[in-house]
Parts: sequence; structure tokens; C-alpha cells
Amino acid sequence: MSEIDFNEFLRLIELNVGSISLSTVAIIDANFKIWAIKGKLDDAIKILKKYENAPLPKMKMGEEVHDDGSFLMKVTDKSYVLAAVKNPLLIKIAIANLKGRINALSNFYILDKFIDQA
Repeated sequence: MSEIDFNEFLRLIELNVGSISLSTVAIIDANFKIWAIKGKLDDAIKILKKYENAPLPKMKMGEEVHDDGSFLMKVTDKSYVLAAVKNPLLIKIAIANLKGRINALSNFYILDKFIDQA
């Protein structure tokens, strides 16, 4: 398997969310395996538990589920973004920003290949 810079993927997510501060950002697969994380692991696990019943494989690209302070969005066939915002009032703006820039995340298909090989 080739080397993947997971920090670059996390940076790309933050860049495309815009100026909204994220307290946690993670990249997961449909099995809820965390591939990359920025923030506290315990926080990410708590957030993931909120979405454990979400039908991840049935979601379409750009589709998301959210609550007052976090969201889970499908960005490719096999990868998903989990994020928590520092200001819950900005959650819908963060979602809209990332959804509007979903094509900028095309490098995530490299991650899909990596997930297949793992």
C-alpha cells in the first residue's frame, strides 16, 4: 500500500468548511473505523455513537445526518466526514459549506482505494 497523508485530508475538510472552527474532525468508513482524526479521540467516539444507527451505505454522496453540534457526511462511496463545530449555531452553515464544495474532496477516492487494500 502506498503512503497516505491523512493530515492533508483533514486539512482539506477544514479548508472547505470555511472559517467555522471545528472541535473535532474525523474520516471514517462505513464500518465506523476511524482512519484519521483531529481533536480528542474520546470526543469523536461519543459523536460516532450518536450516528451508529445511520444507514451509511445507503446514503448518497453529499448526504448527511446531524444534530445540534455535529454532522456525519458521505463524501465518497467508502468514506465519510465526521465533524463537530465549536459554535453549534453554525452547524448548518458548516454543512452547507462542505456540501457545496464536495467536488473539492475528489482526492478522497485515493482514500477509498486505500480502504479497499487495508
